[in-house]
Parts: sequence; structure tokens; C-alpha cells
Amino acid sequence: MKTEKILMILRVLAWVILVGYAINFASQLFTFGWKVFHPETFGSTDATPPRSAQDALLVYIRVMSFILVLSGMYVYLWYSVTGLLSRINLNNPFTAEVAKKLEGIAFVLFNLWVVSMIGHQVNKRISWDIDASYDIVQVSTEFLLIAGIVYIISQVYKHGVALQQEQDLTI
Repeated sequence: MKTEKILMILRVLAWVILVGYAINFASQLFTFGWKVFHPETFGSTDATPPRSAQDALLVYIRVMSFILVLSGMYVYLWYSVTGLLSRINLNNPFTAEVAKKLEGIAFVLFNLWVVSMIGHQVNKRISWDIDASYDIVQVSTEFLLIAGIVYIISQVYKHGVALQQEQDLTI
């Protein structure tokens, strides 16, 4: 009973986080679209500005494209987590579906790390090109560790599914 309550709380928290990331993604996408289709909104900033308004727009598009991809990946990650938590059955936890969802979450986490690494390097290159320091795309190395742990857990689940199927055949 205690585990079921914890699982229910985790489901609710996962949905709240999913909705929060979805709202964040939608607001970033709206802001990106607004600034691209209304380039006159680019004003002077405290940092060293690029050489022209066209350069500022191109820099903005490059940086925001990575931010939007990462934000979309966060939404997909939490969508996958909510799907996983809704499929977990405490009476029969070792199912192929749960193992597949865990493996998918591990790959999303790994891809988040890869995209954040690429975005950080592109961001660094942009900063060198315009002689300013923008540190917008952060690299989270924790994603690599968490992806490995979740992948290992998914393999344990796959092995548990195989053992459970073997046991069902012997009975």
C-alpha cells in the first residue's frame, strides 16, 4: 500500500513537470517565432552586439534552435516518464513494455547529453565569432551518468522478463 501511494505521487509529479516543460517549450517557441518574424524587436543589449541586425538574427536563430530542440527533448522525456509510470503494475512489474520504455528513456537522456554538448560547442563558436561571451546552452554531464544507469536498469528488466517467461513455461 505504501509503495502504491509513492507511485501515485510520482505520477502526479511527473505530470506536473511535463505540463511545466510543455508550457516552457510553447512560450519559447512563440517568442522565437515572434522575434524571427519581427526582427525590429532586436534592440541593443548590455553585451557586445554583433556587427549588424542580420548577424544578430542569425546568431539568435542558431542559439534558439538548440534551446528549442533541448526543450522539446525535455518534454518528450517527461512524456515518456509519465507513460512509464502509468504502465508500472506492482503485481507484475517485469513486463517487456516497461523494459522497452526504460530503454527508450535511457536513449532520450543520452541524446539530451549529445545535443547539449553540440549546442555548447556551437554557442562557444558563436561567442568567438562575435567577440562576446554568451553561455546559454549548458552541458549537463549528469545526463550521461543517468542514461547509463537507466539503460542498465532496462537490461535488468529485460532479464527479469525473460526469467518470468521461462518460469511461466515450466509451470
